[in-house]
Amino acid sequence: MKRFFLLFVLLLTLPFTGQAQQRLSDKELENIVWVMGQMYPDGFTLSLDSLRQPARGIAVAYAATQNSFDRKSLKRVVKHARAHDNVIGGWLDYASGHYYFDSSRIFPEDSLQAALAFARENDQLAVFDLGNGIVIPTDTTLLSHAGQTALLMVHFGTTYDETREKTIEAINRKAAEAFPEMTLREAYTSRIVIRRLKGRGIEKQTPLEALEQLRSEGYAHVIVQSTTLLEGAEMESLRRDVASIAERFEDIRVGAPLLYDVADCQKVVEILAARHADAAGQPGDHVVLVGHGTYTPATATYSQLDYMFTTQGHPHIHVATIEGYPTFDTMLARLQADKARKVTLVPLLFVAGDHASNDIAVDWKEALEARGLQVDAHLEGIGEIPAIQDIYIEHIRYSLRHVPVDIMKKKAAYAAGESND
Repeated sequence: MKRFFLLFVLLLTLPFTGQAQQRLSDKELENIVWVMGQMYPDGFTLSLDSLRQPARGIAVAYAATQNSFDRKSLKRVVKHARAHDNVIGGWLDYASGHYYFDSSRIFPEDSLQAALAFARENDQLAVFDLGNGIVIPTDTTLLSHAGQTALLMVHFGTTYDETREKTIEAINRKAAEAFPEMTLREAYTSRIVIRRLKGRGIEKQTPLEALEQLRSEGYAHVIVQSTTLLEGAEMESLRRDVASIAERFEDIRVGAPLLYDVADCQKVVEILAARHADAAGQPGDHVVLVGHGTYTPATATYSQLDYMFTTQGHPHIHVATIEGYPTFDTMLARLQADKARKVTLVPLLFVAGDHASNDIAVDWKEALEARGLQVDAHLEGIGEIPAIQDIYIEHIRYSLRHVPVDIMKKKAAYAAGESND
């Protein structure tokens, strides 16, 4: 083991070229690959041309070297790799505990469909996106599995019919058009909204009720997509509901909320900055996007958005929240420091419902007017904006293509690697 480790360290420090690897014997390459498996218990991809790990591309294993999980099987893996693409991958199968080695091929990162087709030809269940570090199943729609597949759209809900049609019903229609191969269902999370609608003869299920009905109807695979904005309390509750029933499904995946990562925030900033450019285009004119807020750490996302507007050339667009941070007072201080004269209040909410009509259009508007500002309220839920709807659609598409990472399995893999050392 010491000899192998020293050889590995040496290889990392030398400037090998494509010709240099040809001077190594098959046995020496077997030793290198074996050490890579010890050094990277979670998996690796090694180019035999450079003896480095490629940073980008989509790795696909050949069927010819399947079931190679011990030291002896490395001989055929190395031989096959040298005769084909000079790439070898290693990965841990959590179920069996075996660490597999494969002769592989790397496709350009913009050639996913070609990579998936090659994988299917080689009886592979998935490919690996090296640049993003994610597993992509060859069955991207889950439809080849036994049972049926459904898309469950989950909304907080609203009792306002007009805004429901422009937001919730609109994105439901768009999702149904984008994914016609899946059965679409919906659920509401607000028990108050569900109760009030029921009093008007409109029945809405909770997420758990909808999932239980789907399973009773034979649906074994479900994508759950919420239209909430943040990874906050609503998403925490939804994930708990899904976890409580997940063992009854073969595969159930929860899509990300609107503002899940920096890239999502960047898209939203660009969309909203363009949409409200006129309202913030003149000196003294400002736009305040008013979100709900949350008591969870996800409230920091609002501050991130506010910062991004400023640093990306939109200093007259601000973000504040009704029940979180930034607050009304912190927003007011910004407006006063900037000598604002006119303010347009805009909901940073999926639907422009009760909070928009009362908290924003009445309470906040009157409070700002009392301080001498001219105030307009533009009551448009961001769920009405097609470009915002498209972000949710992309999150659904991502869930279809990518197997969620189980952090406990990853930790178990690291633990297994340490124990093997």
